[in-house]
Amino acid sequence: MNITVEIIKRKEISNLTNLFFEDFITGDNFFTQFSTKQEMIEVLSSTKKDLFFLIKHSGDICGYMSLRGLDDGYENPRFGIYVFSEFRNKNIATNAIQFLFLFCERKQNFRSIDLIVDKDNIKAISLYKSLGFKATNEDGRNINMIKMLNC
Repeated sequence: MNITVEIIKRKEISNLTNLFFEDFITGDNFFTQFSTKQEMIEVLSSTKKDLFFLIKHSGDICGYMSLRGLDDGYENPRFGIYVFSEFRNKNIATNAIQFLFLFCERKQNFRSIDLIVDKDNIKAISLYKSLGFKATNEDGRNINMIKMLNC
């Protein structure tokens, strides 16, 4: 499978945003990171330390990942991923996340990354557990999970 992961460039933000909202309309009930195109563009354009990555399959954008909280002073980031619906269930998320683990360990020296996942998002929870994330607590509709890295 031809998967690449790269830090998003400013010129790609608008295209990613349009693709995301076209796909999101089809109904990902769990993802709530951005409520409008303008909000997504502003966040991705104004980041200083937070990191956003494009996931590509054979050169086509098929999703993105984020490491956030760094702009707010956190030492270890909060992870997020979104894979467009037509690319799901093809191990793309698994491969992209494994790349991200290596990036976090080798390039950033993070000790851990965490995430929040909707407790009804069974597929995502299963994926995260298979990649070594451990649940730390449950808060209403969400489960907090953490992955300790090999630093």
